[in-house]
Amino acid sequence: MMGLLRVPFFQDETLVSFASRMAQANGRDDLRKFLADLGIKPLKVSHGDEAEVSRLADLFGMPADTLRSRSVKVAKDGSMEFAGTRFSRLALVRTQFRVCTHCLAEDEMDTTRMPGTRRYARSIWMIPSVTSCCRHHRELVTLDVPAYAIPDFCRVLALSQEKLAAHESMVAERRATDFEVFVARRLDGVHGYGDILDRVSLTSAIDLCQILGLAARNGRKFTLREGGGEELPEVLDEGFLALRAGEKGVMEVLDRVAEERSHGSIRGGYALYGSLYFTLLQPLRRGDEYEPVRELVRKHARERMAILPDARVFQKMDDVRWTSINSVVKQTGLHPNTVQKYIAKHFPRPAGTELETEKFVSADVAASAIEALGDTISLPEAATLLAWSIHDCRRLVATGILRPIVDGPGLQPRYARSAVLRLKADLLARATARPEGMMSLRQVSMRFHSGQEDILKAVFDGRLSRLAYSDAPSLLDSVKVDPPELLEIASELVLEFKMVCRELRLERTTLAWLVEHGAFPSAKLLGGVPAVEVVAFARRYVTTAEVKSEHGVRRGDFDKRLKRSGVEMAFPFAEIGQMILRREDVSRVLQG
Repeated sequence: MMGLLRVPFFQDETLVSFASRMAQANGRDDLRKFLADLGIKPLKVSHGDEAEVSRLADLFGMPADTLRSRSVKVAKDGSMEFAGTRFSRLALVRTQFRVCTHCLAEDEMDTTRMPGTRRYARSIWMIPSVTSCCRHHRELVTLDVPAYAIPDFCRVLALSQEKLAAHESMVAERRATDFEVFVARRLDGVHGYGDILDRVSLTSAIDLCQILGLAARNGRKFTLREGGGEELPEVLDEGFLALRAGEKGVMEVLDRVAEERSHGSIRGGYALYGSLYFTLLQPLRRGDEYEPVRELVRKHARERMAILPDARVFQKMDDVRWTSINSVVKQTGLHPNTVQKYIAKHFPRPAGTELETEKFVSADVAASAIEALGDTISLPEAATLLAWSIHDCRRLVATGILRPIVDGPGLQPRYARSAVLRLKADLLARATARPEGMMSLRQVSMRFHSGQEDILKAVFDGRLSRLAYSDAPSLLDSVKVDPPELLEIASELVLEFKMVCRELRLERTTLAWLVEHGAFPSAKLLGGVPAVEVVAFARRYVTTAEVKSEHGVRRGDFDKRLKRSGVEMAFPFAEIGQMILRREDVSRVLQG
């Protein structure tokens, strides 16, 4: 070992940092001259030349493998290899130092180390995509010192004392992202971040994190240069979280990208995925490490996009099955809008299924749509099939008892024939009571102030156990119910506050005040107003707006009559914001 004093070589330290500290320990403040005195060529050590690093290891009395594993090997094309991973010239900073001032302060406090050699450079500080210290959650500080023939850590620290002292107390707190923690752990040889990240090298993982992060943020169009600056930590972290989630995370990013798809007539990878596809297609990313992500892109295109037979997504897509919506239209005889609406409602709608001139669906969806739509009828046809009036059928639709399988603005609703037949068959199966003493639904609607829709629902959902049926032109005359049972059902009907406002013509703030002051005793407990309480209130009170509307009295005339009558409002107008009268006072006001 030539009698050299030796300092400890830390597990996360770089070779040039260790060599610089060795120079300091042996009385030299210039690493280049120290190595030259030992007969070592500084530039070769800086470039990770294996033979020169092995000679240095012999002089230091250390295993050559230990020093070689911490050296940065520079290739002729400018790429670098460190810790078994190859980095591009922009993915690793070798000649400039970035430091965590808190880490250096902790180093300096370690009195077991030789003074002047306590501080050392962490290998993770060379990776520019990491901008925060994972231990102290502080922003890394760049030391702006001119590069020498060989990076000399201790000398750079000495020349940067003023900057380090200024930044130690004022350096910004920046919590390390999940991505930065991942990089730190991968440098330590730790895996366990999912199939995609565990299968690729660290440099490829960083590259993929940036690509996915930019795609998630910017959609179809981006450049890798956009991923720098202050947004870099967030971009990398977003991409990392997607990759860590595996297929699900990548698919979600691809969904967002595909939302901005090109509507050109050529349905290929670039038209669907833009810059993400273009970036993954570049020669430097054609290796096996990127294949898992490329395969997920192909899977996304195959399963969620309309891919035509000759389209290419990294390669020709021969295993896709899509068919034209026009083929479904021809086989069902329905309008194209009706078919499209049905498919959109009943099947997951993949992003990107619309081409410029025609729409496409998977063959399986098309087969299911043909089978279902072939059994549909219009509402007039349903009324004929049920032998009920069209008005009855519209009421069944309005109450949700009869549901169309496809409808929408400008479309004629279509109903499943089998469901229409089953609706009446189920009703007849339960309508076994004798009609004596029973009331038709039409008679019931004339007796109840509100809740008729719920009574109609009760007929079909089975809440009414005693039903009778006799053929008549209208459903309301055909179905008969038992009054005592109906009263029991009606007593349990609860109206939502919105419906109460509509029935009583109350403002929401007015109703809230009435509920708070006990006008509807059960409302607070039930979260709504029982129908019997609504009817009771309507019998006792009426808004002045309703009085004016019912009796055709203009506002000015009504106000004069109200003033002359001396009648007071049933509730304080200043608190409820609406004028409400007792019904018994209406005649006095009108005569005023």
